Amino acid sequence: MDSIDLAVSGESNVERDGLLYAIVDREQQMFINVRSQTPASCQQNIPAFRIHRLSQLCPWSEATLASYLTDLQRAQNQQQNLMQKKYALMEQGRSCAVPVGLDEIVALQIIWQQELLEKYPQLEGQGRELDRDDASNTSFKTYLLGELRTFSTATLSLLYKDMLACQARGENWNELILLATIRYQRLDEKGSDHDGQTSFDVD
Repeated sequence: MDSIDLAVSGESNVERDGLLYAIVDREQQMFINVRSQTPASCQQNIPAFRIHRLSQLCPWSEATLASYLTDLQRAQNQQQNLMQKKYALMEQGRSCAVPVGLDEIVALQIIWQQELLEKYPQLEGQGRELDRDDASNTSFKTYLLGELRTFSTATLSLLYKDMLACQARGENWNELILLATIRYQRLDEKGSDHDGQTSFDVD
């Protein structure tokens, strides 16, 4: 196969794949340019970063992907690094209340994550704590808030619409991401080159 086929909304096509790669390529460039006192080891593992980000974007509709790509393009034009901003907001989020307008998205995500841990108890301890931060660990909730706060109002509105549609279908958004991650990881061994970066195709 020559293209990604992980869209849950039935929109998998060349245009959608182009949006996915355009987004992840821009995120990757921002990611490797994140500056910190101690460079993160994950910045040296770009294939893993791409798997993570492609999987996170899997449940998004094409309209939401296009809106987020516009966010990234606007940030680049303004010489802003949304990855750097996300990590800064994560630090602030450890002590801040959930901003108005994001509470519905966060509430849905927490429910889905709790259901996921109940369905797959072996995941307990392998990922982030749900909502407990400490000096060395950032919780699922804090990480989520940091990312959401980098999105435009338009992207957030579309993303929430996608999540409500997912809920109406009786699906678990976070399970879709988990299953996409597993499939991408299995395909990592037979990854091919895409513009100098690792890419993946799916049966």
